[in-house]
Amino acid sequence: MRTAITMLALLACAGQAMAWGDDEYRLRQPRSSNSYDPSTGNMYNTYRHADGSSDTYGNNAQTGSQWRSHSDRRGNQSGTDADGNTWNYNRDTNTYFNYGTGKMCTGSGYSRICN
Repeated sequence: MRTAITMLALLACAGQAMAWGDDEYRLRQPRSSNSYDPSTGNMYNTYRHADGSSDTYGNNAQTGSQWRSHSDRRGNQSGTDADGNTWNYNRDTNTYFNYGTGKMCTGSGYSRICN
């Protein structure tokens, strides 16, 4: 009886190991990464999805602030800033807009213009 139970347990583990080794299964699972910036105290948790999109959640334990963002596979982004304001970035027009503050920026780098 004891041998039969041991065999069943081993078979169950082997079946699970085969499922985890399946490439298709792994591709469907999100990949995550965490980073910490000691100069600001910000912690970032990013989840990359098989469809090319990603979700990032940030927080700062010192200030209690939190924020989040979503990026689609084309590079368009949206999220909520630390003050709870929603924002949107359109990659095609290179335009950022914060719905809570009314701030709008166009361009990038030194040529970026904000109101």
